[in-house]
Amino acid sequence: MEDRDTQINYTGELPAILNSELLKEIYGYHFQLQKVNAPSDVASFNGSTIFIAEHDEINTVDLNSNIDFSISLHGDLGSILVINSSLDKTFISDIQHVRRRETIAMTPSNSLVALKSLVDQKPIVLEKNNLSADKTSVLNSIKEITGTELTPLVASSGLSIQYAIMMGLIHDAQVNHPGKAIKFIVPPNCYGGTNDQARRVAACLNNVEVVDLPVDGDNDMVQSVDIVLNQIAAQDAVPYIIAEIPTNPRVEVPDLVALKEALSQERKTPDGTIAIDPVFILDQTFCPNIHFLGDGKMLSTVRTISYASGSKFPSGGKCTAGYCVGNNKTSALIDKIDLHLTLCDNEATALQYEILAAQLPSMNQRIKDAYKNTREFVTFVQEIA
Repeated sequence: MEDRDTQINYTGELPAILNSELLKEIYGYHFQLQKVNAPSDVASFNGSTIFIAEHDEINTVDLNSNIDFSISLHGDLGSILVINSSLDKTFISDIQHVRRRETIAMTPSNSLVALKSLVDQKPIVLEKNNLSADKTSVLNSIKEITGTELTPLVASSGLSIQYAIMMGLIHDAQVNHPGKAIKFIVPPNCYGGTNDQARRVAACLNNVEVVDLPVDGDNDMVQSVDIVLNQIAAQDAVPYIIAEIPTNPRVEVPDLVALKEALSQERKTPDGTIAIDPVFILDQTFCPNIHFLGDGKMLSTVRTISYASGSKFPSGGKCTAGYCVGNNKTSALIDKIDLHLTLCDNEATALQYEILAAQLPSMNQRIKDAYKNTREFVTFVQEIA
């Protein structure tokens, strides 16, 4: 965000997922790559200096005074960032904020593995997982649960999948609508992480802006969607809407037929051409069992991507992994989202796939039971009040 020159020094080979072209063109990052033999070879640089190296165990980091940030890559376990103590301390809070919104901390089981490696000073040993079978099971379960046909994407957290969705859509807009402004339409005060992440992404990119979607109080979601999409059509911009079918007590569930009509309406730009149709990004974290996207369902004819945080119903609270699915009108968008999920190394871990493979088959029944138990509790409170 400060537009500082950055030099990335590395030993051996760069990670296969590192796509310099995408990082520069889509994320707007400016950096140069420099191969070195050891940390001591990192020279002084007028800007930020990063050193990256792969390690099979966790031990002391050799931090040359010319290195601002040292990143140790530990395979499937994750990575460790060490920051030079001489740097401005504001870097730390900024990095923590981005880490919290775009990726996740190590899972407890992986943290234990890391601690054992550190204490014993031995190579990292991860438990073997049946990743291929677990992943196949998870993808099939998600398709069945959502009634969709496209291959789902599974990320390390709900915010990780939202970040991949946002960057994938930005990428698609830059390819198919070059030079046009990109507008993420988000309710201003209903979600913490969702809202914050959208605004942070917009702050990093000159052509991306967040537009408020008033939905609470006296505001009606459908009416607000119609008004905002008309405004964006008048600007000949690219509209992306992030919204939850409301669970907030202050917000009424919208008229879904009217919502579909507002999203489907053909609008014109000032020069009379057809405006870019919106993409509806639906947060289904609290209603993942409802079918919106399959053939003949309410949002099957509107470009819609649905996502959910796995920390609630999908995993039964046992992991943070999130997933997204799209209807048949979003195949090209899902491809772009997959590309950015991989680039950020935010696909679900083998352990997360294992947990989801065990939990997803019972999810719909658990949701039914949760509603039943909640209704019984509310009735009990009403009776004794």
